[in-house]
Amino acid sequence: MLKQALTYVRAGFSVLPCLRSKRPIVNWKPYQTARPADIDICRWFWPSHPLASAVALVTGAISGNLEVVDFDAPALFAPWYTQVLQAGLPDLPVVQTPSGGYHVYYRAPVIQGNQKLAVRPKETPRGYKTLIETRGEGGYVLAPPSAGYTLQAGDLSAIPLLSGAQRATLLGLARAFDQRPAVQPPPTPTAHAPRQRQAATGKLRPGDDYNRRGNVLSLLARHRWQLTRRTGAETHWRRPGKSQGTASATFNYGGSNLFFVFSTNATPFEPERSYSRFGVYALLEHGGDYATAARRLRTLGYGGGAA
Repeated sequence: MLKQALTYVRAGFSVLPCLRSKRPIVNWKPYQTARPADIDICRWFWPSHPLASAVALVTGAISGNLEVVDFDAPALFAPWYTQVLQAGLPDLPVVQTPSGGYHVYYRAPVIQGNQKLAVRPKETPRGYKTLIETRGEGGYVLAPPSAGYTLQAGDLSAIPLLSGAQRATLLGLARAFDQRPAVQPPPTPTAHAPRQRQAATGKLRPGDDYNRRGNVLSLLARHRWQLTRRTGAETHWRRPGKSQGTASATFNYGGSNLFFVFSTNATPFEPERSYSRFGVYALLEHGGDYATAARRLRTLGYGGGAA
């Protein structure tokens, strides 16, 4: 383990000493921005009296923009990886975990914080079971030769660098396994006509019109969300009250025209949910009252155009 930990550092990874429970035995925050020195590695993993029983790799910029797709549902790995190869992506290093799951390694010019890509509703208690997630900025994964972690394919010292488009394809294929119901706002009534009559006239409802042309970026900024990065038409946002660290949400990821929140502390938004522009407006400006939000948008000139 000492030899492999030193090899990882030489290959550009930041390394952590962990217990088999995955818990680091040190304060690992400093190693998100600086790799450990050789003397630290020797102290943690010296064979005659090791302090740690597992070695972990810190994901994110400190390890060369390392990102890992983590399969907690082993049955999904084979169909996903088949589609990845059919899409023309390169072979990627694959590590099998003690639970039978898989870690898939790659690097990309731009990555994000940890994300849940696919979940399914639990029977009981209420909530979701994670099927596929990522470990990115602010994360780490246990790696070989930690007990139960075995390299199945590829070379961890030669991890492929994916383009932004390739990364989007890879993550999009994983998101296809998501079993969450889509978040849809209630129908947006108009001030003067029932929904059925409006649909018959072929006119846009205020909420639909806002989804087309509403300035949601200005709206988020007005509510103290911080724009942290822009990649083409895609934007990354940090929630109010958070002054540093990874982004808390994205807007228009992969051309979706949706605001996706992955922070668990971004009230009034729920984590791991997507919101339309109108949904963002209704929550931020009207406390989630969609009818009031629609009426207000009509006074601002939204709705009434051709659908």
